[in-house]
Amino acid sequence: MGLWMVWEVTGIASAGEDVRDTEGAVKAFDLPMEHIRAHAGLSAFRQQMLVESAREMRRQMLTEGRAAVRDGLPWCAALGDVTVMLQPRK
Repeated sequence: MGLWMVWEVTGIASAGEDVRDTEGAVKAFDLPMEHIRAHAGLSAFRQQMLVESAREMRRQMLTEGRAAVRDGLPWCAALGDVTVMLQPRK
């Protein structure tokens, strides 16, 4: 099963892409989060908030997100400035 994934960091960046599964979604999520943290010129406080939101988002993607898409349902979560949506592809 494939997934369509959309992520956003409010006011900074967003993207969408096809991924194979929730593990692939987490990998696709991690690289831009690190890039944003390193290159977006965020304050130390906002960087820390991004790190914490991204960490919790990964956990939710691999638990609640995985369960939802396994059942064929879309899943979306927002934490701080970070939003992720997973949509199963038939």
